[in-house]
Amino acid sequence: MNGTVIGENEVGIGVDINDNNGVIHEISIEKGSWEIVYHEQEGYPDDPDDRTGEGNEMVDQARDYAKWYVAQNTEYDTVPWYLRSDQIEQVENVVADLSEDDLKHHFHHYYQQLAGAYDATIAQPNPIPCPQVWR
Repeated sequence: MNGTVIGENEVGIGVDINDNNGVIHEISIEKGSWEIVYHEQEGYPDDPDDRTGEGNEMVDQARDYAKWYVAQNTEYDTVPWYLRSDQIEQVENVVADLSEDDLKHHFHHYYQQLAGAYDATIAQPNPIPCPQVWR
């Protein structure tokens, strides 16, 4: 993906995003709330229910990329924490420094849930919320 800031006014910032399928997404981000208030593209159906899984993924990625692109190329802080590579790296470093006992104390429940989906010998603490056909 790549992007271009195409305009800015007191209300928001306009961005064109070219996704990995060559589809151009015209996206407007509202200043202050940093929410996407406009998104137009002609490569995928407008209704998410009519899109393929790949089409939905491209639309979602274009929206996230637009926020990330604006944050990288302007002075505005438009992205949630999970799109900030510096914060992801900081979390990674904190977790890497935990002792095995601390890891087990804080994350064992999550480990069992995730690993249990792939390893029948590990009991999941919670049932999977969606049918097998959706996974």
